[in-house]
Order: sequence, then C-alpha cells, then structure tokens
Amino acid sequence: MIGRDYGKQYLPDQPNVFKTKQQGAQEAHEAIRPTEASRHPDTLKKYLHEDEMKVYKLIWQRFLASQMAPAIFDRTTVDSRRAHPGKCPAGARRQCRRR
Repeated sequence: MIGRDYGKQYLPDQPNVFKTKQQGAQEAHEAIRPTEASRHPDTLKKYLHEDEMKVYKLIWQRFLASQMAPAIFDRTTVDSRRAHPGKCPAGARRQCRRR
C-alpha cells in the first residue's frame, strides 16, 4: 500500500518492528491503531462525525508514517554578522534601535 500510493522510496528495506522498552510493559501506541490500514479516511467520511473523522485521520496518518522509511531532511544554516558592529547601516536605524 505504501509503495503503491506513495512510491517505493518510502518503503523501508525491512518492515518496521517496534519492541517494548520495558519487559511486560503495555505501551499506549499498541492500543490505538487502525483495524485495517487499507481503510483510507476518505472512504469512511460518510460514516463518521466530524470529530471522529479528525481523530481517525490522525491515527491513520501516524500509523502509516510509522511503517514508512525514516524521513530525510535537508538543513541550511545561515550565520549573519554586521560589517561594523555597533553601527547601523543606512535605512536600518529603526531596527537597530529596537535591540
């Protein structure tokens, strides 16, 4: 389903399996999940009230995301410094006075 609807790049190499962190612990995420991942929220819209739909959609999206490959992020960092510390460039005096 993930490969078909979102593309093969979102499929993990192996299915994601989550283990409990503490022996015998019952984790909350195990209790709240869709009964069938193929039940897309849009197909249930006519059967659910607005609030129920919002909750189901959130649960369905989170569940599906948990079964996908990890996200890859690009990050850009910009460092800026004034050329002459203590002096404001022309046209920027208003912003410099606020600091």
